[in-house]
Amino acid sequence: MRARWVWVVAPIAVLVVLIALFAIDRAVEAQPPNPPTGVTTKANGTAQVVQFAPPGDHGDSEITGYTATCTSDNGGATKTVTGKASPIVVAGMSTGKTYTCAVAATNNAGTSGDSEPSAVFVFKTKPGAPSPVSAVPWQSGVARVIWGVPANGGTSITGYVVKPFRGSNPQPPITYNSTATAQLVKGLEVGRTYQFQVFAKNALGTGKPSNKTAPITVGTPGQPQHAKAVRVSSGTLRVTFTAPANNGATITSYTVRCNSSDGGASRTQTKTLTASNSSPQVTNSGLTAGKTYTCVVKATNSRGTGPVSGPTPAVKA
Repeated sequence: MRARWVWVVAPIAVLVVLIALFAIDRAVEAQPPNPPTGVTTKANGTAQVVQFAPPGDHGDSEITGYTATCTSDNGGATKTVTGKASPIVVAGMSTGKTYTCAVAATNNAGTSGDSEPSAVFVFKTKPGAPSPVSAVPWQSGVARVIWGVPANGGTSITGYVVKPFRGSNPQPPITYNSTATAQLVKGLEVGRTYQFQVFAKNALGTGKPSNKTAPITVGTPGQPQHAKAVRVSSGTLRVTFTAPANNGATITSYTVRCNSSDGGASRTQTKTLTASNSSPQVTNSGLTAGKTYTCVVKATNSRGTGPVSGPTPAVKA
């Protein structure tokens, strides 16, 4: 009876030992990969491109993915992105903050430790969109476009690009290698309606477009020249000037504004032109007698109002 029991138990014991040995062997073999090596980064204008070499030792199974983690030592947001292979693109870091990136590899057994970190870099992007933007007709075939300075992306803005639109049709863009935030756009068609978009540039490229400006019609009057004011009575000045070009549409009115440098009341006067009263002069009354004034004038036609003149020499009202 005892011998029979031994023949039953012994094979079971051997099987248990074999299973335990197999499990131990599998546990020893179940190794995650080594970390990747040679981690480098470069900016692409919107994100940081993290490049690396796969580890020489994959562990006991093929690598299934990689995790790039970019951390800052001066308050920037940490960003982690997974990918199947090099490179991995990491976006959303804090502009102008200092970072390094490290990469870990994963297989079926687990994830390696982090690689050696990349060289330190400052996260930079292309500029943001200029805002606000506006445009005014200027001279024959010319518009003046004005905009606000956008976020520079962490590196200095080097210039701007202005793209005109005639209706919905984009026109050739104009590049201005200047940091000025107002430019004259020339070569436009008189009588046509335009809108404009503005883009900023830095060392990484051209940034996002602004909103379009409100539509304007090119061909408002030019700028009146040689404005001069003379006193015609107490509190009344007559402003004379050289009439500007109408740029394809008849001038319908002139507007004069006189401002005082010593406490007098300011006043604006508009003269609507008629066949019998179209001379380039406007009388502005209601000013403060004895106070000193300078005046400017602008012309209007059916397309809008042109630029103001230079100020007149100072004169007492």
